[in-house]
Amino acid sequence: MASRTVLFVRDKRGSDGRRRVLALAGAGAGFVVAVLYVRLIAGQGTPITDRVVLVAAFIAAMAVFALLAGIRKGDDAVGSAAAITAASGLIAVGFIGMFSVGIPLLMSAFLTLAGAFPTRVRGWVAAVAIAAPVITLAAGLLLTAD
Repeated sequence: MASRTVLFVRDKRGSDGRRRVLALAGAGAGFVVAVLYVRLIAGQGTPITDRVVLVAAFIAAMAVFALLAGIRKGDDAVGSAAAITAASGLIAVGFIGMFSVGIPLLMSAFLTLAGAFPTRVRGWVAAVAIAAPVITLAAGLLLTAD
């Protein structure tokens, strides 16, 4: 009989410790980047516009989804969907802000996304988790156009 390789370390409660740590690291990085983004804009002497507030709030909201993924116990679809949502949103805003805070956002997204596996989610749940933050960000950017 072939032996299985265990990819993740489980703690006493049966939750996936490594998954939780990765998602929490992604959440922490997201919160830090949201604060640093506002400080970066303010430090340049640029006024804090509605768009800056939108982007900072969006990054913080994605960090909240990553935090939700990190505090969920066990291999559940809700935690994975939250991690996928956070990663999708952070990747979207990371590409838009590639030349300012994009790289830390992408790193946060990949940490969070690593926390989403190995749990499987339904196809439509994954599609909504991927599309919803991208559509929300696009709509927000259109509504705050100068």
